[in-house]
Amino acid sequence: MSKKPLITRQTLRERREQEDGSKEKFRPEPNRSVRQEEKQGKTFHISRRQAVPTQAITDKETQKEFHREEKKINNFYRKEKKKNKPLKKSRTVENQKSRELNGFLVGAIIIVSLLIVVVMLATFFL
Repeated sequence: MSKKPLITRQTLRERREQEDGSKEKFRPEPNRSVRQEEKQGKTFHISRRQAVPTQAITDKETQKEFHREEKKINNFYRKEKKKNKPLKKSRTVENQKSRELNGFLVGAIIIVSLLIVVVMLATFFL
């Protein structure tokens, strides 16, 4: 079975946009009929300017399902993040270490080459 989530964040975002688009269709223009609906208790106010019909709000099952799927996806990515622990190394620290090692090796090469020269001079002249 694949370890990837069944629904990606992108599909959830698209669903949310579609739901928002469908809710906009149900929004009536604020006018006298809206005030009459408010008095009868058919609509809820989200802000001063717009009222939403109760049908858009009573669709709680789809919202709950959406939130469950969102939690599953968040849980999956949280577990993946735990598996891939954050790196403790940085590029600057690694560059510093390589420079120190490089300096040590260059010094060692110079010392060894001087010792070889001394040994060769000692073998030729003694």
